[in-house]
Amino acid sequence: MEAYRLAMDSDAWAAQVQAEMSVGSGVSVRGTPTWFVNGRRFQGAQSASTIRDAIDAALEAAEEEE
Repeated sequence: MEAYRLAMDSDAWAAQVQAEMSVGSGVSVRGTPTWFVNGRRFQGAQSASTIRDAIDAALEAAEEEE
């Protein structure tokens, strides 16, 4: 816990957090969790099968393009 408190009290990660927030804002992420699979956005809690199906579909599409 001490390491966590020290990290939270420092600004060592501030630039990284700000950079990632800027990227998220740029693609209209408004909260977590937000997932992107091959450009398709998933917001909020998703079942493992939903994410798996999206990944499988993206992989199939990529194989068809080869």
